[in-house]
Amino acid sequence: MGSIVGAGQFWALTGRMETDMKKLILVLMLALIPGLSLAGSQEIQSVVMMAKAQGGDSCTGDLLFSWHMENTTVTSGTPAGCSAGDTTATTVSGAELSATYKSDGTYSASIPTSGDRFTFTASGGDIAKRAAGTISFDLYLSTTPATGAILVSLHDTISGKRIDVKIGSATDEIGIRYASATDTSATTTTANLTTGVWYSVVAKWDVAAGTKLSVSANSATATSTMAITQLANEIDSVAVGDSFTQTTNGYYIDNLKIYGTWQ
Repeated sequence: MGSIVGAGQFWALTGRMETDMKKLILVLMLALIPGLSLAGSQEIQSVVMMAKAQGGDSCTGDLLFSWHMENTTVTSGTPAGCSAGDTTATTVSGAELSATYKSDGTYSASIPTSGDRFTFTASGGDIAKRAAGTISFDLYLSTTPATGAILVSLHDTISGKRIDVKIGSATDEIGIRYASATDTSATTTTANLTTGVWYSVVAKWDVAAGTKLSVSANSATATSTMAITQLANEIDSVAVGDSFTQTTNGYYIDNLKIYGTWQ
């Protein structure tokens, strides 16, 4: 039987919790003061890091899925993610969680060769929606990727159609493709991605809006207003990595988020 915490230990622990909470409240109050920089305070930085580590993401509102690649269970690790559906990644081929490169936490998803990926099962639009959405993630190219290499893909496996975030026909550019009855895409032309750098990638779609597609990376953005035929069925699979056996990949993905609306 475990030992029972004594009254003195209990109140000491409670006091520390109250002190940490007071510090966090103070940080939030100071952050609201115009022109005040908090960057130089080690005490404040440590409190903010503590709050982030203890908090984790919450899939409420438009956020449907968040994975920091700290564990194949998205809700485990620091920082912790969240999911409105499947929380456990299935590892395919040589995909792995690697500490070699990361944009946050300790690990990222390594996609070293063709066919390597992590997959999640979706149902009824729980973690990705066919009508509209936003995918954001951090990308690190350790080698020059293959033309058209898939980075993240949302599948309607019943019809065999999908939404892809991918490398462009030029290997230093990023594109989004909505592949349904016909393929509609948007691809950057001035992203000029290079190896050895972390980039933030944001891809969006909305079949009912005026601007149907958007993708951005490294201060470059591309859009499309061409009509899109919506996928016949809701997304039932999410793949992180190379789902269509491209070659010469060598990239890392971290801090993936999927929203159910155009953000």
